[in-house]
Amino acid sequence: MKQLYALLLLSLSLNAQVTDTTAIDNIEIAAAKQSHNITIGNAGRKGAILQPYSNDWDMLGKLFIYKEEYAATPYLQSVEVYTRNKSKSEASFKIHLYTMGPDSLPAEELVPGGIIVKFRRGNKKIVTDVSTYKITMPAGGLIVGYEWLKESSNLYPYEGTGSIESGELEMAKKKDRAMVYAPDLYRQDMPEAIGYWRLGMWHKFLMNQWALQDGMWFVPAINITLSN
Repeated sequence: MKQLYALLLLSLSLNAQVTDTTAIDNIEIAAAKQSHNITIGNAGRKGAILQPYSNDWDMLGKLFIYKEEYAATPYLQSVEVYTRNKSKSEASFKIHLYTMGPDSLPAEELVPGGIIVKFRRGNKKIVTDVSTYKITMPAGGLIVGYEWLKESSNLYPYEGTGSIESGELEMAKKKDRAMVYAPDLYRQDMPEAIGYWRLGMWHKFLMNQWALQDGMWFVPAINITLSN
């Protein structure tokens, strides 16, 4: 019995030695990469007014000027648009992404043909994830275009007259309401240059053209989020 007990102790001791002397080499523990995002554009519904589709333009653009501080978050993560759908069905619009060319107007389109966005009725902040396109913030600046789509499903009777009084849209009588293409776009007056698309080409707004304040530009309520 004593011999059996001694053999058992010897076996346990050998197993312990094997376990204790086993080494695991070449293991590196890397710290998890922290994601970091910044949203730029200063857009929102506060202080903004609704802009319906107009025969004066089919698309409006907003310029995002490149800054050195964006180097730590170079990738375009998402585009945020403040808009409103008053049609009875889903409304759709297109987002276009461009590099900035001469005179602050769009040049190369980074996603050919643009990105179609659909959403249901209501006032919305529409956030579109564009990270799959792996776009980096262009050194010359980024222009985001908002395009109205002339589709019958987007048509609805617009309740405004088109005139603004003290920052508020004048209401039209029901019989006078015009059919326009949804969705409506929130817009703000900001000290940034933009352009508009009409008759197959981009044009640059003149200073104060359609703006409510002197020294300001007519700007769509759009933000972009950049990520590392």
